[in-house]
Amino acid sequence: MSVHLNEQQLAEWLLGSADAAVAGHIELCSACRHEADSLERQLALFRDSVHAAATRDEFAWMRQRAAIAQALRPSPSFTSLRWALAGSLCAALLATVMITQAPEPAALAPVHTSAADAADDALLLQIQSDLARPVPAALQPAQVIANERSARLQASAGGLGGNPVRSNRANHED
Repeated sequence: MSVHLNEQQLAEWLLGSADAAVAGHIELCSACRHEADSLERQLALFRDSVHAAATRDEFAWMRQRAAIAQALRPSPSFTSLRWALAGSLCAALLATVMITQAPEPAALAPVHTSAADAADDALLLQIQSDLARPVPAALQPAQVIANERSARLQASAGGLGGNPVRSNRANHED
């Protein structure tokens, strides 16, 4: 071969898919051999730099993941605030329309009371009066006894200088 190899033939030789004539020319031609060696060195440097970049420490990968996550995170924008304001205004407008267009309440029909309604009303009044009492009906006799005892203690305490404990002891010592 009197002509040197072109880039296509050199690339095929580097990949190992060149025919025997190209391989023989590289062995015989010093210029083509020099060019092929130069390409091999450049590919080796490229391979080493790619390998070095791929084998970074864990901290570098953590920074890379954080940068990607930051880029993918949706940022609050003015558009979302605009949509929120529009929704609020629509809700206020709808509420205003519903309030102003509400139908008038119908006149109430007269209420007819029956015997069962009268009995229910009487029961409700009795329950209300029971709830208004300070002491339940079942404990009223005990309340009477407690009031009577308190009155006696106050009366006897008045005669002994106002000390109910002393008057109580005096009654028990007799």
